Amino acid sequence: MEKIKKFLIIFFIVATIFILFMTNDGFAKPVKKYIVTSRYGPRGNIFHYGIDLVSLDGDLNIYSPANGIVTFAGWAGNAGNMVVLKSNEYEFEFMHLEQILVQVNQKIKKEQKIGIMGTTGYSTGVHLHFGIKKNGTYINPDDIFKF
Repeated sequence: MEKIKKFLIIFFIVATIFILFMTNDGFAKPVKKYIVTSRYGPRGNIFHYGIDLVSLDGDLNIYSPANGIVTFAGWAGNAGNMVVLKSNEYEFEFMHLEQILVQVNQKIKKEQKIGIMGTTGYSTGVHLHFGIKKNGTYINPDDIFKF
């Protein structure tokens, strides 16, 4: 009976971690503990092509959701310091970074640290603007990640 209890406890811990950090497509979330401060969609008279995430616990690290190749890493005007990661038909955009930890053409592993959350460019506070394109067209990150 004790072995069954231990197994169930371990099972529920692993299942909870999986639900918190993984998605239906096997992607990992770019921020571990967060709140959503702005969602994909209309925002006033503009359209917000991503989701804004703020750290809940002070961990400002940004992680890659998938294996891929960095196609852009640098200053991007209103987006501030930005990284774009290509993974098959997906492009993941990470904006407003305080620090970029990767370089163009670098191969990245899923859950590798790629940057530090910041408030560069046109930003009202420290956060990650996370955008996703599928086959070149923006999609709602909630469709994959369920933020």
